[in-house]
Amino acid sequence: MSGFDRRPAVVALLCFSSLAAFLAIPLVFLGVLTIVYFTDELNLITTGEEMAKSRGVSVGKVKLALFSTTSLMVGGIVSFCGPIGFVGMMAPHMARRLVGPDHRYLTPAAILAGGLFLAISDTMARQLIAPAELPVGVMTSLFGGPFFLWLLLRKRRLAGQDAA
Repeated sequence: MSGFDRRPAVVALLCFSSLAAFLAIPLVFLGVLTIVYFTDELNLITTGEEMAKSRGVSVGKVKLALFSTTSLMVGGIVSFCGPIGFVGMMAPHMARRLVGPDHRYLTPAAILAGGLFLAISDTMARQLIAPAELPVGVMTSLFGGPFFLWLLLRKRRLAGQDAA
């Protein structure tokens, strides 16, 4: 056995990861509450900013509130979990296809879809080349890259049909 004592390093790692979790939890809670609070305004904004303004929505204030709190939320999550790409971008798209555009249903569906997608990706990353593990970010990228290519091609195809 080497003369290096690993216990202080393990204790420091556990303390710092716990600190990151304690900092991330309130930010996530604040972000989710803000998104849920603005679901009706989001539904109106999806009809168009002018329509939302005519219905009494302060579009600029809603955008600023949502941008600020979701930025804090994402920063807190990334500081704790690391950059797990594509989860936050894919989950809302998948959820929208399942439940439709109404944010009262889309918001909880996107949260559940993100968790489910990450759990499936993590399970596959652990099992694919067991006993070794792939980083979960590799799995999310393997799903996310083709997914966004499909979205881009689909959108381009639909835009071509509208022009014709």
